[in-house]
Order: sequence, then structure tokens, then C-alpha cells
Amino acid sequence: MGTSRPQAKDSERYRLVSYEQLAGGGWRVLWDATGDGYVAAVGTIKGSTLTGEVAGAGPELTQEHLELLITNDPEIGARPEGSAGPR
Repeated sequence: MGTSRPQAKDSERYRLVSYEQLAGGGWRVLWDATGDGYVAAVGTIKGSTLTGEVAGAGPELTQEHLELLITNDPEIGARPEGSAGPR
């Protein structure tokens, strides 16, 4: 993996990179972004138990708007109870 970094604006304090581990070995970058705040979640479901972690940083207003964006996005927002699988 390269170590090059995207050019960030002065207000952009955070860089998040998401990787996928490939079945045949190795990794690929799924997402590489910079900004002045972030909200992120990662989780695993085993049986009926969700284990997850949530993190966020940056100005409170930025985080609040990101949370609304996530909640209201039909691709990643909340699903009706009982639904499963990809959208």
C-alpha cells in the first residue's frame, strides 16, 4: 500500500481510510477521505448479537450534520424492523 496522502485544506484535521481484506490475501482501499470532522461506525453480527464501535471527532455541529446525513440516506440509514440484507 502506498503512503501518499490526499491534499487537505487547512480546516481538514482528520483522514479516514477504510480497507477491505481480500479473500485471496492482500487489501484494497474502499474509501479515503479527509475533513474537519467525522462520524464512523463498524460492527459485526454473529447470530443475533451486534458488536460494534462508534467514533466521532471534530466540531459538534459538523458531527450533528453528518449524523443526520447518515440517518436520512436511503442507502445507509435505518431499515424497517425485521428487514435484512443489502439494499
